[in-house]
Formats: sequence, structure tokens, C-alpha cells
Amino acid sequence: MHKSAEIKQLLATHNLRSTRARSLILGLLLHENRHYTPDEMLAELKNQGKPLSTATLYQNLRQLTDKGILAKFSGKNSVLRYDINTEEHNHIVCTDCGRVLDVNLEGSLDHLIPKPLPDTKSDLAQWLVATKHLEFKGVCPDCQKV
Repeated sequence: MHKSAEIKQLLATHNLRSTRARSLILGLLLHENRHYTPDEMLAELKNQGKPLSTATLYQNLRQLTDKGILAKFSGKNSVLRYDINTEEHNHIVCTDCGRVLDVNLEGSLDHLIPKPLPDTKSDLAQWLVATKHLEFKGVCPDCQKV
């Protein structure tokens, strides 16, 4: 399916109107399959000659996240990043440059059960775990060359 038609259908499925800002944000994330920070999105869209205001970007990121079209997570140094892949998956993060990649695991996280740390009073056994996410940290190939 053509990218703009895919974006319009995605927005319609989530009861959101197709706007220039939403189309630009989703187009960027679908095309690059990167985990952009808001500042990186603003810079990339400006470089493409399609600038957005900071307020417009944040307002639309909130709406797209609230509707479940985007997922947000904390990357390196707790900087918010956005992911077009909202399916349950894991990440590998470069500790030098902050690059983030989606990764799948061989096997399943189903057998992993959270347990409280020793000497910690916790009601952890009463928690209902909704999702499991594993994050690997290391140094990407580009940073290893430096």
C-alpha cells in the first residue's frame, strides 16, 4: 500500500483526522523505522523542508501515543523516544550514541517472573503483569570504529 494511503487508513482506524502534521510524523517514522526523539524529528523534518512548530509536534505526538499509534519510551539519558512499532518487542541501545534498534528474542519472556530484591518488602506477587520488555545495552558497530 502507498505510504500516504497507509497513513490515512491508520489514522482513520484510530478515529483521527488526517492532518499535515500527523502525516509528516508518521511518514518519517514509517520511512526510517527509527526511534526518534522529538528534537530529532523537528530537525529531520526541517532538513526535508517540512518544518513543524515544537508545540504542533508535541501535541500530535501526545495524540498519536494516546490512540496507540505510537509507543514512547525512555532512551539514553531518559530522553523520550517514539516507536511506530507498537507490538510487544525488545530493544538494543548503544550506550555511546543512543541508537536504538528493535530486536526479537529466540524463545519467550513468558517464563520470566519478576521477584522482589532481597531484603525488600514488596507486594510484587500481587501485580498483574501486562507486558514484558527487555532492553539490551552495548556499543553499536559505528561507535566501535571510533
